[in-house]
Amino acid sequence: MSGQNKKRSVQLLIGPAGSGKTHACLEEIRTELKERPQGSPLLLLAPKQATFQMEHALLQDPDLHGYTRLQILSFDRLAEFILSECQTSIKSILLNQIKERLRIFHASTKLPGLAQELSQVIREFQQSRVSPQKILDLSSSDKLPARARHKLHDIGILFQEYQSWIQLKKLHDPDHLLDLASDALRSSRELNTNIPVFQLGGLWMDGFASLTPQELNLLTLLAPLSNILRRFVP
Repeated sequence: MSGQNKKRSVQLLIGPAGSGKTHACLEEIRTELKERPQGSPLLLLAPKQATFQMEHALLQDPDLHGYTRLQILSFDRLAEFILSECQTSIKSILLNQIKERLRIFHASTKLPGLAQELSQVIREFQQSRVSPQKILDLSSSDKLPARARHKLHDIGILFQEYQSWIQLKKLHDPDHLLDLASDALRSSRELNTNIPVFQLGGLWMDGFASLTPQELNLLTLLAPLSNILRRFVP
C-alpha cells in the first residue's frame, strides 16, 4: 500500500452501516501518514456534511499530532483542488494557442518551466485583485521600459485568455464545477509538454452510497493519478 509503489491498488470494501468500513479507511490513512509524513498529496473524499467529523475522528489517535499531506474534501472541494493543481497545465495550452500574439515569449512557449513561472505571476496578480485589463493598460505606459511593457502585455494576454477559458467552461452554472475539473484533467493529460500532471499518493472514498455521472466521470479521470485507490461502500 506504499505511496511510493508504482503499481496502483484499487479496492472496494463493501458492507452495511456499522461494519467498520470508516474505521478501516481511517486506519489506512493514519498508517500512511505515520510512515510517510511527506510526499504526494493524500485525499479523503467524503460527503460535505461528514468532512469535519472525519477530520476529528482521524486525530483521535494520540500518535498522530497533525498532518500536511492529507486533505479531506467533498466533491465540490475536490473539483477546486483539481483546478488549482491543473492551472499551470491549462496556461501552458493557452500559451501555445496565443504564441503569435506574444511579444516576448512567442518563441519560448514550450520551454520547460515558462508556463509554471507565468502561472505563479498570474496567481499573485489574482491574489492582489489585479485584473487582466489593468495589466494590459500598464503595458501601454510610456513610463516603463519597452521590455517591461512587452512582458506585461504577454502576461495580460495570457491572464485574459485564462479568465475567458474559465468563464466559457463554467457557463455561469455552479453545477458545472465538476465538469470544469474534468475538462482540466483531460486537458492536462493531453498536454504535450514537459509539465507533469500532478500525482496523488492516495485517494480514499467513504460515505457515498451512489455516485452521479458527473462524479463518476471525474473519478475516472482522477484514478490514474493515484497510487492508492480505495472506495468504502455502504
